[in-house]
Amino acid sequence: MALQTSGPISLDDIRQELSISGEISLNNLEVRQLADKSSGAISLSDFYGKRAAAKNLKIFYASGSFIVPDDVTEILAIVVGGGGGAGGSTSSSTKPGNGGSGARAYGTVNVTPGQEITVTVGSGRNGDNRNGRGGWAGTSTFDYVSSQGGWGVCGYREGNYTANGANGSVLGGSKLSAIGEDNLGLKIADGILSVVQTELSKSQLHKGSNSNAWILASQQNLYKCGGGGTGNGRYFKSGTYYGSGGVGGAIFLIY
Repeated sequence: MALQTSGPISLDDIRQELSISGEISLNNLEVRQLADKSSGAISLSDFYGKRAAAKNLKIFYASGSFIVPDDVTEILAIVVGGGGGAGGSTSSSTKPGNGGSGARAYGTVNVTPGQEITVTVGSGRNGDNRNGRGGWAGTSTFDYVSSQGGWGVCGYREGNYTANGANGSVLGGSKLSAIGEDNLGLKIADGILSVVQTELSKSQLHKGSNSNAWILASQQNLYKCGGGGTGNGRYFKSGTYYGSGGVGGAIFLIY
């Protein structure tokens, strides 16, 4: 909950916003950080509309449920759809196409302490053989924030790229292009922000089945293929004829 934007603000209001027990003063470090004033004169009017940095993070890589903790009334949800699977090819095809990436959406969800909310995480879809098509990945959803999974890519084409699978679309919430306080509209503790940035940058959150190539990822005859979020699965161009399964989706809850 952010502090009010007009009218009187007391030290007790600030203490509650920061969840501090005991006495505080305007010169406390956390208090100054809330006001965005590291030095110099500070007054109660500097706290209008200010919000304590979110310090809690819950990550889901599989579907489940989330029970809203005490004193939490809003949650920032970052929702990533699963990655489309890649189609296979013949051993002479050197540049297979990518499965589509899952969409990434974000939004602030109003909640009630004790409320149970269903969490749906879209799985990465299987790759297929040289004559098949990689599967369309699952959609990830938290309340109204929803991201469609990526589309699979057709297999079997000699010598050239197959067409890449289409990326998923944002079905609810806003499209996420970068991670930071300015674009998310929520003050986030540095440690939490760093974790989310790191997790979203990973190319291998989970894998689908039919992904023997994934195990061989250190070999040089591997090419980018269907992935979730960042689109970095792997494909082994000979031996198995199967495209990589897409990377699974994820949901990040910040509060």
